[in-house]
Amino acid sequence: MRPTLYYNWILSRITHPKNEDLESFVNAHMRNYDEKIVGYELKWITQGDIPTFYHRMQSRHLYGYNGEIVVENYFTKTAEHWFFKKITDIQNDEFIKKRLSEIETCSLLPTPANKL
Repeated sequence: MRPTLYYNWILSRITHPKNEDLESFVNAHMRNYDEKIVGYELKWITQGDIPTFYHRMQSRHLYGYNGEIVVENYFTKTAEHWFFKKITDIQNDEFIKKRLSEIETCSLLPTPANKL
């Protein structure tokens, strides 16, 4: 659940000839996450791979590359919930008025073309 660049940095650190031992490295740089996530990350990193996570539209679970559930109920709502909420918001008249107001406000801001 970290950026790919971070995992790449970890791999380069632990494979460097002057590397720290993996346990002290993990304690210093990876301890602020759920231990199930860190365990999954370490499983892939120690194999020389970058961990991959995903979720399914109708699930709140966090899945790993091979389809295993890494953390059950990791997300508070499903992606499907948020999708339909966005659709409902877009259809809401108040939402539309607010967006139009923002567009109007932005069109009044000075730009390089109309500063002259």
